[in-house]
Amino acid sequence: MGVICFVLGVAFRITNARHRRQGIGVVVEIVENRESMDSEGETYYYPVFRIVSGPYKSVEWSSEMGNNPPLHMTGERVPGLYNPHTGVIRSDSMVRIGAPFADIFIVFGVGLALVALYPSGITFILLLLAVFGAFIRLFRAYKEP
Repeated sequence: MGVICFVLGVAFRITNARHRRQGIGVVVEIVENRESMDSEGETYYYPVFRIVSGPYKSVEWSSEMGNNPPLHMTGERVPGLYNPHTGVIRSDSMVRIGAPFADIFIVFGVGLALVALYPSGITFILLLLAVFGAFIRLFRAYKEP
């Protein structure tokens, strides 16, 4: 389980870094927030972006990353990144949240592996502290303007 979390975290990190490196700065408008309900009845909002500036004007993309509450309101214009190689559009807020989100998976994966290898109380406490620190980093990234 620890290895799976670690690999997922590294994959998220690589994807986020690639999007930052290949992305072109654009202004995007949130055309709508598609709603989707999970198995527990929780509603998540998936933004649909449209580029409103530059040579890629009017390109649209429907995000696969949902949030509750929504990161952006319908009609809002925000800075973003467009990757012309993949067609993916992400707001700067989504890109900023990507790295700390990946870090949680990496820290949790490494921690689970360490707890499995060295099953002591101190290892478990260190795992909890590391995961708590990763969540604090994610919370700060989420709340930044």
